Amino acid sequence: MPDFTASIDISPSDYIYECSDYEIKELITELKESGYLKGDIIIDDEWTEMINKIYKNRLLLSNEDEEIIRNISKKLI
Repeated sequence: MPDFTASIDISPSDYIYECSDYEIKELITELKESGYLKGDIIIDDEWTEMINKIYKNRLLLSNEDEEIIRNISKKLI
């Protein structure tokens, strides 16, 4: 019986963009356990979730909300 091998070239960024949040967390855990990520890498899930909600719903923000966010960003630059 013939033996065939297939090869698919996928860039790391393409792979990550297709992963769910759960799959990315699994990947990070595996990279830590395998020694590829060293040190204290902190993933602040609550902060990330808040920022993502703001980003995804930015068109629904009031003018006041936008101004608050604008003022906060000006403090950080």
